[in-house]
Amino acid sequence: MKKIFLIAGFVFFVFQLRAQQSEKDSIESFKKNDLLVDFRPLTFYSYSYSNDIGIMYRRKIKKVSMRVRVSGSYRDYNRDNGNYYNQSFYVRPSIGIQKNVSLLPTCQFYWGADVFYAYRYNNSLETSNTTETITSSVGFSPLVGIKVLVKKKLVLGIENSGVFSFDSAFKKHRYSDPLLVDNNTQLESFNFNPSNGLRFFIGFNF
Repeated sequence: MKKIFLIAGFVFFVFQLRAQQSEKDSIESFKKNDLLVDFRPLTFYSYSYSNDIGIMYRRKIKKVSMRVRVSGSYRDYNRDNGNYYNQSFYVRPSIGIQKNVSLLPTCQFYWGADVFYAYRYNNSLETSNTTETITSSVGFSPLVGIKVLVKKKLVLGIENSGVFSFDSAFKKHRYSDPLLVDNNTQLESFNFNPSNGLRFFIGFNF
């Protein structure tokens, strides 16, 4: 339900901005380059790897755009007077392509896909044991989105993507109790998520 309200609010906001522009503004068109910052407001304050903030560059070539993006997150979290501690970070470079479909001179729908590599590190301490996890992922993300040109160079947009990936995780379990035996675990799996969450972006078109 929150996603529906966010999308409706975004569309209403865009049309309000467009209604305030002059006739001259209405015939503007997109330039070749986008430089953008993106984020997910629905999970921005949660402790999830999907909170990542990204920087993306897009270069238009005829009716398609090449995409290069780097995103990441970091957290350092303490709770229960130091009895629980968690530190983690995440980085995800990607490159992809999108097909642009003009709806208006200042509004485009697009679809495409990114290929990516992701690295996650997590270290947690809870009472008498420590768990360190390193996860590497490779895969691709199909995506759809809408972008709108506002006030000549300002770009606003919304995008949704899925994830198809192969994940490899290595876990180290360490115990302070000498009677317990430390152990390592190697896990490998395929991950499929048809919707990885709505992402909003803002930036410049030049």
